[in-house]
Amino acid sequence: MSEPSKEELDEIQTRWQGWRENFQEFLKVVGHGHYILEGTEPKEVSLIEAAEWMEANNEKRQIARDERGGVTVSTVFLCFDHNFGPGPPVLFETMVFGGEHDGEMERYTTYADALVGHDEMLVRVWGPEAHVLEAEFIS
Repeated sequence: MSEPSKEELDEIQTRWQGWRENFQEFLKVVGHGHYILEGTEPKEVSLIEAAEWMEANNEKRQIARDERGGVTVSTVFLCFDHNFGPGPPVLFETMVFGGEHDGEMERYTTYADALVGHDEMLVRVWGPEAHVLEAEFIS
């Protein structure tokens, strides 16, 4: 086997640097705030604890869910902080599946804000007559 050329070594070094930078970005996400829910309060834990909690308590991640006419509005606890800047952790998300609002999403920092946001999304999707009182809450 022959020695690699300078161009080949430069290519390898460039690829390694790109991989290294991507891996460092990945570590920022993985190392960035892991949480479980205790009642309605998030509690910061290790990555392993968060993963184990998610596996054992997947149903507890669903906070509210409404379905109507092939459209679903779902609000969940994310377990991982989705705020990649300064400020409080963003741990809750409401998302629409199906219909003209498919893919619309809002995120929140507290359980209470997530419930209000779920209600607001119901109104956005189905109009003012659709309120949180119709939602199926899982607590």
